[in-house]
Order: sequence, then C-alpha cells, then structure tokens
Amino acid sequence: MNLHVTSQTADGISGASHPLDPLGAAEIAKASSIIRQHYPWDDDLRVETIDIAERDKAAVRSHAPGDPVARIARYNVFERGRLGVQQGLIDLRAGTIVSERFNPEARAMVAVEEALEIERTVKADGRFQEALRRRGLGDYLDFICIDPWTVGDFGHEIEKGRCVLNCFVWMRTFPLDNYYAHPVEGLHALIDLSNLEVLEVEDHFAEKGDYIPVPMTPLKSGSSTRIRSSTCRRRPTRRAAVRITRDA
Repeated sequence: MNLHVTSQTADGISGASHPLDPLGAAEIAKASSIIRQHYPWDDDLRVETIDIAERDKAAVRSHAPGDPVARIARYNVFERGRLGVQQGLIDLRAGTIVSERFNPEARAMVAVEEALEIERTVKADGRFQEALRRRGLGDYLDFICIDPWTVGDFGHEIEKGRCVLNCFVWMRTFPLDNYYAHPVEGLHALIDLSNLEVLEVEDHFAEKGDYIPVPMTPLKSGSSTRIRSSTCRRRPTRRAAVRITRDA
C-alpha cells in the first residue's frame, strides 16, 4: 500500500512511532466521528471494525526510529437491515475518507448487541417455547442460552437475500454455570439477522419424542442456586423431574 506520509504528530492525536502501532483510543474516536458524518444512517449505523491499515512490508522494513508515521485507519461498517458491508480507509490527519467501496456479498460479524437481540427474539418465539415444553423445560426459559452461528451461503433458497444464522441451544443450571456443558440436543432456530425474523424452528426429535436428556451436572461451583434433574423429558407423555434447589 503506497501512502503519503506526513508528520507523526500533525493530527494532534497520534503518538505512534512505528507503522504497525495500533490505533489509540483518540484515533478510534476520531475515525468513528468521521464515519458517522459520512454515512447518513443515524441509529442504523453499525461499525464492525476500525483498525490500522498496515503498510506494505517494504515500508515497514525500511522504517527507522524518528521517521514520520502515516496514520490510516481502515473500517468495515454496515446499515442495519441492509445486506452488504461498506469498507474504506480514513486519513486521520486530514480527517477524511480517502477510499471506500461497497461489498454487497459480504456479511458483517455478529456484534454482542445483536447476539443478545437474537437470544431475546428466539426465546420469545412460540414455536421455540413449545419445543421446550415438549422437553419438560418450558418453565426454565430464563436458563436457556441461544448461541447464533453464521451459516454462509451454499445456494439454499432460504439463504438468498438474507443473513441467516443457525442458533444452537444450551442451558445453564445456575446463573454462572458453563452452559456449553448442557446442550439441548436436536433443537435449532434459523434467524435472519437483517430483520430478526425467526425463519424456522427445527426439532429433530419431535416426531418420535425420543429426546436426548440435557446433562444436569454443574461444572462451576460457587453458586447459591442450581437446577437439578434426574432426567430430561424423553416422551411427550412424561413430565421431567426438574427442580430448583438451594445449596447449603
């Protein structure tokens, strides 16, 4: 990458002394402000990443202490509800975007805020709640954890024009439990991240009712509240023996 190099401290916020020095907090804040001013998306603006645009190896190898350092930030942003990612470069000294392109096929990473929204949406879905009730877990919705994973694009009809995630389902037996130790087997939800529509709820054991029990052995100590169970619901006609107990 060939970049015009200016004074190391001309932007007033950079204390970088090497081309690969990461962006500082003030630089990230400045880049965020420039992005917000450039894209008219208001609260629908989502910033996936802002980091340093690394120089080419020749420039890094030829750098000597005291040489001026270019500070170019690269970013990936998108508009909530719209597919694709906007990518670009910001000259932090000049305070301007010097390069940008839109990648309509790209899908942004799932942010923590979005993962929490997905969990709330899936847990509120009536089909999902019914699948829990068939397992005898209907009263323990608060202990259920939703783990969304992107599925990519393999040409399936349901993927076209969407950002589809496959939600795996786990369960805690107390608030600080390791939920990966307690999978709710055979239950998945497909959700479109662009509009938070639950597309499908798949229950692989619904037809025969031969549900795999959720392991209930706690794997983290120090909690005052746990769920204990001798079995999970295996058949639609039986009620699981699940109760909440207090540790001594």
